[in-house]
This record gives sequence, C-alpha cells and structure tokens, in this order.
Amino acid sequence: MELFKHIVQQEIIENSFNKKLLREKLEHIVITEYPEYLDKALELVNEYLAKDYYPSKNVRIAKLKEHDLEKLVISLIAGTMQCQAAYPFTAICGELAGAVKGFNQPDAVKTVGELLAVMCNSDAYDINRRSDDSFELVSRLEIPEKVLHWIENTQYLPPMIVKPLEVKNNRDTGYLTVKDSLVLGKGNHHDGDICLDVINTANSVQLKLDTQFVSSYELEFNPSTKPKRKAVTPMGLRTAVENFGLYKKMTYRTMSMIAQTQNEFYLTHRVDKRGRLYSCGYHLATQGTAYNKACIEFCEEEFIDVPNEFKR
Repeated sequence: MELFKHIVQQEIIENSFNKKLLREKLEHIVITEYPEYLDKALELVNEYLAKDYYPSKNVRIAKLKEHDLEKLVISLIAGTMQCQAAYPFTAICGELAGAVKGFNQPDAVKTVGELLAVMCNSDAYDINRRSDDSFELVSRLEIPEKVLHWIENTQYLPPMIVKPLEVKNNRDTGYLTVKDSLVLGKGNHHDGDICLDVINTANSVQLKLDTQFVSSYELEFNPSTKPKRKAVTPMGLRTAVENFGLYKKMTYRTMSMIAQTQNEFYLTHRVDKRGRLYSCGYHLATQGTAYNKACIEFCEEEFIDVPNEFKR
C-alpha cells in the first residue's frame, strides 16, 4: 500500500514539474480556445503550398506536403504562444525547427521562418521590424492564468521517490511518465550501445538527504565561484542574485518534498556522446556544487575501514 502511494506521488510530481509538458498544454489551448486562429492559419498554409516556386524551394514544399499539416500548424502556433513578450524572430525559428521532419537544420529553420511569415496573417501573433532591421515575434494569444501558474512552478525534474524503471532502450529515462534521449546534448541521440546495464545500476542506488547538514548550513550566493569570463556589471550581478534566489527557493522545495516522503530518493543518469555517465539533477546532484554533494548520503550506510597508510 505504501509503495502504491509513492508511485501515485511520483506520477503527480512528474506531471507537476515537467517543463516538457508545456508544449502539450499549449497545443491543447490552441485547439480548444483558439480554433478560429488555427483554421485561418491552416488555410493560409494550404494556399502557400499550392503555389509553384524555384526548384530548391519546391523540393522543400514537397516534403512539407508529407506532413500532417494540421498538427504542424498547431505545433507552430503553440510554440509562438511562448513569446508573450517580443522575442527575436530568428531565435523562435531555430527553436521550432524540430517541428518539420526530413530537413537538415538550415533548411528546417528556413522553412519554419517561411511558414511563420505566411501564418502571421492569421493574427495569432505579430512580426515586427526592430530599429536594427532585425525582426521580432510577439504572440497575440493569451495563456490562461492556471497554465501561467503551472509554468511558474515547473522546474528541472526532481529526483525520484520510487526506484526508477529499468531502462531498456535509449529513449527510456527511468521516470514513470517521461520519455527522452539518454544521450545528453541536442542532436546527439542515437540508438547504438550506451551500456544500459551501467545506467540501471547507477539508477538503483538509494540515497537520502543529510538532514543534519541541511538544517545547519544555508545555501548562499557566492559570485566568486563563477568563472570570470568578462567583467560583471551591476545589472548582471543583480540578475545573478535574482536567479540564485529562485534556484534557492526551488532547491529547498525539492528537499522538503523528499524529506516528507520518508527521506529516500534516487537519481537517474544519462551519458554524453563520449559515453561518460552523469547524474540527472539540478537542485540535488552528486556531480553538482559542493553544497549539492554535501546534502546527499547513501541510504544504506556502511562503515569503511581506512587502512593506516591512508590515514592522515
């Protein structure tokens, strides 16, 4: 019964904090709240694809026609809804390039840019010229208050409070509801051998918070720990302090959540493209800051007898 309770809690945590669910929520809003904008944008795209262009563009248009156009338009409108404030046009084109399949990256960015320009007449968003002759995009569709509140509370997924699921392929993560690449880095995913048995072994190590340390030492902002690649401006320092305040708040929220569930947790792991293993954690991690590491202990402690020659 206790295990079932923790499984339910784990699913609630994943659905509450997983940032990758945002696009799914925004797509649902587009379909249910703004169907007139969707219909107009889809009409504009179909008109655009029906025309004849120069040879290389016709090749890209032919590939677009193989897509589910309604899903593609929904995805693009949902993506632009994140631009509640003005956002560089080239940047949003790059971020949404993954919506079109079968293109190399430059062609994908170019194609998405053309689609966004065409769909602009749906009035779902505006594309404005800046003073430096670059362009910016700003959404005209409001995000409901409850979704904005959910966005404010999302964060990097906390450690798991139940033992991770066995990873059986390179898209498993160990989480109950999350599928993602086990290979770190955008564009690095592959389905080759990445020693899943090692990842499963690392995922199965049960950990706990050192509650005595956490209650004795406070997480503090220390700008001297950051590499000084360039001079820190007063505004930059102020932003860093604000970001740290948010990080600190989320860290203590994560610790409190774990402490309230029997103070037992598991870290999941991924590999980089060179096969090196990394624990997945931002607020609690065995490869994080000195404070992060000091907060974590093995759940099943063992006394290690250090040979005299290694004692100081």
